[in-house]
Amino acid sequence: MKKSIFILAVASISVLGTFAVGCKSAAQKNEAARLNVIEANKDLKVAKIDAKEQKRVNAEEWKAFKLDSEAQIKSNETLIAELKVKMKETGNRSDAHYQKRILNIEERNAELKKRMVDYENDPNRDWDTFKREFNRDMNAIGKAFSDLTTNNKN
Repeated sequence: MKKSIFILAVASISVLGTFAVGCKSAAQKNEAARLNVIEANKDLKVAKIDAKEQKRVNAEEWKAFKLDSEAQIKSNETLIAELKVKMKETGNRSDAHYQKRILNIEERNAELKKRMVDYENDPNRDWDTFKREFNRDMNAIGKAFSDLTTNNKN
């Protein structure tokens, strides 16, 4: 019985203490709200500055990425042309499969070229996702070239 009265008394005091501390005057609430608004405005200004800096960095990164990618696409086009010439020189009938694989690589390379233009026209897309997927597809074309020139017959 004594325990339950003691627990009830402690709980009552805790509730009353929380209530008394939680009560602020209207002036105190207004001052707290004003300080919160000032702090939020400062955070917003910092965020805007950071966003401008990030866009500038992304623009520089985009230029470097674009130059590298365009050079790789041009290199792929040159390699495709060389493979087509070699294929015509051999004149084998079994080259139909080889030709189909070359055309597939050529289409994938053209698609990458188109994706570069599309991203440049819509830079609001997610840069990291675009870059990751583009690099993955560029590497896949490189692997396709490697597989094409490797003779897997034992």
